[in-house]
Amino acid sequence: MKSLMGIDIGSSSIKVVIGEYEKGKLSISGTGEAQTKGVNKGIITNMGEVRRAIKSAYSRAKRVAGIQPEATYVAISSAYTKSLYYTGVINLPQRNIDIKEIHRVIRNAIYDAKKPRDMELLHAFPYQFAVDEMTGIDDPRGMGGNRLEAQVHLIYIQQGGLDNIQRLFKDTDIPLDGIVVSPLASGLAVLSPEEREVGHGVLDVGADVSDLGIFHNQSFVGLGTVTVGSRNITKDISLVNAIPMGEAEKLKLHFDKLLKKRKIVVSNGREGTQELDTLQVVGPVVVRLKEMLLLYRKLISRHPFHSKVAGLTITGGFANFYLIDKIAQLLFKYPVSLGYPKVEGILQGDKLAQFAGAVGALYYGLGDQILYEVDFKGSFRTKHIRGELRESEEGDERAPTASQPRMEPVPKKRRTADKEPILAKRIQEEEKREGVFKKFLNIINNLF
Repeated sequence: MKSLMGIDIGSSSIKVVIGEYEKGKLSISGTGEAQTKGVNKGIITNMGEVRRAIKSAYSRAKRVAGIQPEATYVAISSAYTKSLYYTGVINLPQRNIDIKEIHRVIRNAIYDAKKPRDMELLHAFPYQFAVDEMTGIDDPRGMGGNRLEAQVHLIYIQQGGLDNIQRLFKDTDIPLDGIVVSPLASGLAVLSPEEREVGHGVLDVGADVSDLGIFHNQSFVGLGTVTVGSRNITKDISLVNAIPMGEAEKLKLHFDKLLKKRKIVVSNGREGTQELDTLQVVGPVVVRLKEMLLLYRKLISRHPFHSKVAGLTITGGFANFYLIDKIAQLLFKYPVSLGYPKVEGILQGDKLAQFAGAVGALYYGLGDQILYEVDFKGSFRTKHIRGELRESEEGDERAPTASQPRMEPVPKKRRTADKEPILAKRIQEEEKREGVFKKFLNIINNLF
């Protein structure tokens, strides 16, 4: 049994999960969460505040789990990062492709890349290979040829941001074993292997930042960020109705119950209460939802790999917003679904989506879903071998010998038929109801 800890540094809170991995199953044995004001739009702005939150969330998770994690992996917003794409090329004197040759060709792409100023490499993922004249190869291991090429997705992180993250964990006496960009972590947690194979997007919507990740051929091929999140909805409710943020947050979290009422009573934050017409809350929510979804659609459409997106999964706390997948479907031409980590243990219900980044950090740490990568420490990671290879070890004789080419299973069709009738029936029942919900749908249709 292996015990790992995953930490998600979010704009509103720090989330920690401790998981135990045995016989191919990940079980969550401890969770912790601590609010923080030390992160602004994905960027750490107050080291002391974030340090306090990490310690607090870690203590709670450890107390519940009752175990000491063996390794720690942290998920960070892609607001720190920048993507570049380069091709690595090497000759094959031995006409043989094994782990060390794949390592070398990725290194070649890293060396040839024009590293952005004041940035350091965080991830390097090959997403397609070519051997001699044969292109479109997912995994060349075990093949033979004279020349190997690899198209590589390079993700760079701001040097200052990397230094701050490492300093945080040094100050908290928590050994840091790995850093993973948040949309990659979330995708590992909520997407199926079939979705990552055929091409899929994951949108992790936090309080102030929304991170996009794109997967294709089982590899992480793209990311993006917009500095808008679920807290923008709260702010709009608060501003339009002149009520405290706390009251506005409650209205957002219980939006489904709100739609069943014509009038609601809220605290005005001073010395009494005030009555609001439900449409006074619904109006600004719909306008903000429209703006957010249009930004997400624009973010995806402008990405170099937008044509590879066959579906979109929304995760993070925003996945719990009432019927958000159905609302989003009004703007997207491909299927929109909600993403919840597939784990066992104490993490259940609404918390699943909120902890997607932290759970994904665990999956990243396990490494059995990463085909090939060079990480921020310069280590070469692959699911074909256990542990890591550093640059100086690329010729290590302990590397596995060549084997037969990997045979990938034929991607299965997405199984949506089993749950769609239930959702469709629920929508039909809601649409039949008189009152605010019908008006809400009409407002959406009119605006969109």
